[in-house]
Amino acid sequence: GLRAELQAISLAKQQTYALTLVEKLEAANLLKIGESIIMGALDRKESRGAHVRLDFEDMLDVPFSSTFTLDGDGEWVIGQIELPVKA
Repeated sequence: GLRAELQAISLAKQQTYALTLVEKLEAANLLKIGESIIMGALDRKESRGAHVRLDFEDMLDVPFSSTFTLDGDGEWVIGQIELPVKA
């Protein structure tokens, strides 16, 4: 819904609410960052550090880090990188 709302914001003369091009680009970037944070939190199926999931209380044996990239259609692709276990 936020993506559609952002697309509908006008850059023309101000009638109701208009943004400058820079403000619209900044809003688009903030939306992308927010999406990646939410998707990363939803993708992590464990509680680790400050990230607590009450529906997945156990920690995984091998910690991982998530990677996020946007594909050609602007959709998020999530990958995982196993992290070394500290002794």
